[in-house]
Amino acid sequence: MSVVELDDFQNTVAGLAAKRLLDQSVIPAEERNDALILAEAAMLGCQVLISSDAHLRDANPMRVAQALREKGVPMVIIRKPTDIVREFAGR
Repeated sequence: MSVVELDDFQNTVAGLAAKRLLDQSVIPAEERNDALILAEAAMLGCQVLISSDAHLRDANPMRVAQALREKGVPMVIIRKPTDIVREFAGR
């Protein structure tokens, strides 16, 4: 696994997208790090974010998509690890 750093532009856009997620209460206001993780994943072009974190996985997918789209950031699908195992391992 390698670590990826966002450049200044990506960092700025991810910060704005995270702020939008928080301002629209898509992610609870006290969960700034969760909003930033989601926005950074989107900025990096991740299509799926696997997380056990309830604040992320319980976020309304349509509201997530809208908030990200408003900042020009692609959609990210959020799934629980057990969902991924069930889907791909047939369990």
